[in-house]
Amino acid sequence: MVNAALELYDSGGSSSPAIVDVYETAVKKLKIELDALIVTLDNPGAWADIKDDEDAKKAFKEAFIGALEQLNLVQQYYEYKWHG
Repeated sequence: MVNAALELYDSGGSSSPAIVDVYETAVKKLKIELDALIVTLDNPGAWADIKDDEDAKKAFKEAFIGALEQLNLVQQYYEYKWHG
């Protein structure tokens, strides 16, 4: 019965999952993703240092996508407020 409900109401991976983390967990996961992104390019002004390094560019791209996807999930919570 649960599986049938998930099939009916889950987006099938096209947007948000039917079962989500509590807000605090989602924010912690975002912090992990952002920390991983920073490791790939700790000084954004030094982007030219990796422009010819395919492995470094791939690592940055993967980390960026991971952080962006998690940020998109966090922004869907009612509790979300940007404190920039």
